[in-house]
Amino acid sequence: MSDLTDIPNPKAEDSSAQHPVARPQKSKIGTVWFTLAAFVLLLLLLIIFILQNSMTVRLQYFGSKVTLQFGVAMLIAAVAGSLLTLLVGSARIIQLKTKRKKEV
Repeated sequence: MSDLTDIPNPKAEDSSAQHPVARPQKSKIGTVWFTLAAFVLLLLLLIIFILQNSMTVRLQYFGSKVTLQFGVAMLIAAVAGSLLTLLVGSARIIQLKTKRKKEV
């Protein structure tokens, strides 16, 4: 058996002669376009979720009663949870900034 490491690789020689292809830099417009496309896809999935869960549910909270579509009720719950997370995160950021100002 011959040793395969002695065989020259013609592709390796060719790649060293070529210049590497420069990748285009990320632009703000490209980032905005990608974010917008992701947001539109998320909204489309949300609309599909709401339409598929159109049965009516009755909710009761501290004596108040409301009748909503199930999909809408789930959306409201998700938004409320996100707002609560933002509130706690904002409080933590403010706490860290205050601590940093005191240390400086």
